[in-house]
Formats: sequence, C-alpha cells, structure tokens
Amino acid sequence: MSRLFAILLQALAIALGLSGFWLPAWHASAQYHGGYSAAATAAYLLPPLLAVALIAAAASILGERGERLLRALLLLTALYLLYKTGRSLLPALPALPIFGKLAAIPLLCAASWMTAARLSPGLCLRLASCVLLGAAFYAVTPYAFLALNQAGRYPVFSLQSPYAQAANSRNTLVILFDETGPQFIAPLLQTAAGRKLRWADATVPAAGADTVNAIPAMLTGQRFDDVVPCGSRWLCSPTRSLSFDQLYAGRPDLDIVGFWHPYCAIRGLRYCRRITGVFYAPLARTFLCSPPYASMLLNCRPPVGSRDQALQQLLAAAFAAPFWREGGMLYLHLPLPHPSMESEENLQAHYLKSVGQASQVLGLLLDRMRARFGNDFSVVLTSDHPLRTEGWCGPGREYQGPGCHTGLPVNKKRVPFIVISPSLPPLPRMPLTNVGVFHGNGPPRAQGAAASSRSGPAAPMA
Repeated sequence: MSRLFAILLQALAIALGLSGFWLPAWHASAQYHGGYSAAATAAYLLPPLLAVALIAAAASILGERGERLLRALLLLTALYLLYKTGRSLLPALPALPIFGKLAAIPLLCAASWMTAARLSPGLCLRLASCVLLGAAFYAVTPYAFLALNQAGRYPVFSLQSPYAQAANSRNTLVILFDETGPQFIAPLLQTAAGRKLRWADATVPAAGADTVNAIPAMLTGQRFDDVVPCGSRWLCSPTRSLSFDQLYAGRPDLDIVGFWHPYCAIRGLRYCRRITGVFYAPLARTFLCSPPYASMLLNCRPPVGSRDQALQQLLAAAFAAPFWREGGMLYLHLPLPHPSMESEENLQAHYLKSVGQASQVLGLLLDRMRARFGNDFSVVLTSDHPLRTEGWCGPGREYQGPGCHTGLPVNKKRVPFIVISPSLPPLPRMPLTNVGVFHGNGPPRAQGAAASSRSGPAAPMA
C-alpha cells in the first residue's frame, strides 16, 4: 500500500471524523429551522473534502514530522468519536465544565503526539478505517431512526381538539406566543380586559422543553423530547420520529402562519405561510458557528432587528389569510416574547419589554377580530415552553453574566392557556396539559375550569 494512499486515508478519516458530528446536523437544521433549500446548503458540504486535500498536502510536505502529526490528529479524532458516541448513548452522564474541557485539550494533544511516534503504519490504517466507519454510522443513524420510527397520521386543529372545546366559536384565532411563562401574562389579560372582553386562563404542563419538541407534541399528542432535525420536514430520534407531511388539517377552513417548523408541509391547509430566517443567522454565519466551541470565538447572534422584521412579515402574512374574509380558524406562531439574542443586555429588562410588545400585538389582533367578527370570535393564547432562564444564563450563552437570573422565576415547565371572547361561558372546558392540545383526539379536558384556572369579567383588571 503506497505512502500517498495511507496519507489520504488518514486525512479523510480526520476530516470526516471531526465534521461528521456537526456538519450533517447543521445541514439538517439549516433546512428545517432556517428554511434553506438543499441546493443552498449543498456547497457547504465541500469544506471537508478541501480539508482532506490540505491535511494530506501538509503531511506530505512536512515529511516524517508531518506523518507523525497526521497520526496524532487521527488519535485525537478517534478519542473525539468515542466521546461523542458515549455522550449520545449515555446522555444522563454529567458533562465536563468548560474549564475542564479547556484543560483536557492540551493534555490530550500532548499524549496523542507522544503516542503517535509508536504507532505502526498498519495500526494507523486500521484506526483510520474504524474512524471512517464510526463517523459514517454516527451520521446516518438519525436517518435510520426516521425510517424505523416514522408511523401514523395525525389530524390537527379539528373541532374535537382540546383548544376547540375551550374556544367554542365559529371563528377562532390561536396565537402561540413563543417562550411565555405563566408569571408574565398580566399585560396580556389587561389587554383583553381593557377591551371589555371576557377571559379564562389555566396553567398547564408544557408539551416539551424547547420549541423543536414541544410543538410536535402539541400537534400529535405524542412526546418528542429527544428529537433533532433530520431534513427539511423531518424530526427523528431513537424512540419516535415525525415528518410534518404526516399531519393533516382536521378542518377545511384551517390557515397557518408560523416559523421554525415546516408548517406548510401539513396536508389539506386552506392557506399557509412560513417566514424563514427567524432566530437564524445568515447561512454562512451559521455554518462558521456550527463546529464545537466556534460560538465562543465568533459573533453568532442573529442580525440586530431581525426578530422585529420577521414579526412584521408574520403579521402581514396573517392579515392576508382567507380567515379574515371567510372565517374559520387561524393559527399564528409569533417570536414573542422569546429573547431576540441580538445583543448583550439584561435578560429581565429585555424579556419584560418583549412581553409588553406581545401585549401590543395582541391588542392589534383583538381589535381586528372585533371589527371583522363582532362578538362571534374566540382567541386562544398559549406557549410552547416558559422562559428558560437556566439556558439563557448558562456559560457561553447570550445573556450570561452576573445577575442574569435576578428577578426571573425558576423554570417549572408550565405554560399559560388563555381563552378570550366577548361571549365566553363562565366555566369553559380548559385542557389539563398542552400535550395534544391541537391534536384531533387530544388529552382529557376539565369540565369547567381546571384547578389551576381562573376567569375574568368583562371589565378592566384591578
């Protein structure tokens, strides 16, 4: 076996081994969350091949020391492969703190350099083959899960769904305010009460920890706690997978406007618009920020003003829906009061400002509903998950720093469910959980207000 072939094989193992843990995931996320096409992301799959050529060329030019460096990099890649595989198989294991990882890196580099001098060429080739197989297995496993676990069809937003039982009206607007905790709903209720509208609210368990898994659970009645994007429409995990084209409209007059999920893959919709790029930086920047620890070195925040621009696009798409002419049902997923991540600022002040902005948007929509439908309408407000202070204030995150948690509640994984209507019954049938709240055959509902529910009169709040 030629020396050049051995160098190329090891360089290929290093490049694919190191990129196989983040590049396929970035590629799938860019299509699923960012809304980018496969053609737009295809060019970003070329850097690993370029890295193969550069690594092989450097090893050839540097001679014996270059080949030793190549073997050391191969050992580090194999260790990284073992680490990532172990973390995937045993997610409950505590992760090393960031300072522990930074301390371990130079020690592992020194150990790999010393060990590389003792590796035989045959052992290096076998190790390179194992790394290639391991990286390929890691990259294709999610798609195997998708093929094995994808089953079933799910009706969404039917008249039998729990949301519809709570909002008994011919014309219903459902607003999902992203990342809304039950402790922050007072401005929303004041907006409704100030317009002489009745309201009822309940605090229910969230359907998931994050938007990516909560909304599928709300739509299907199944938990999707460990899913990740696997393509433009697909979520997959070892236990349950979902393609959004498995969902179908449970009523013929359903309009959807949203972001982050491929809502328009749902079958049978009367109208659908998806706004892309919300909470998602331009493609080139997300690519550079996707390797491990890159976000600690680069500015990976979304562009300033991008959330408000997306909000205006979402509202414009919502106001263009047939719902306003023909009635029926409109689902609107808005990026408020979710932190924008666009700049460094105090999390509490930023979030409360976003809650105020959400109440202004709600007022705009309530006025539009009253002008169009008179007293024959209902508005449902809920959320995917509450404010995740523990995440935003974590090391390396957007709002880290002293006092980040100050004045903010602990995440108890509960969200509000609010119904607003001019003619709301005294005891509406509120859901007991947000899992399946939009599914055709949803979870049990409380007859009358649930234990954690309350209702408000058609008068301003005290």
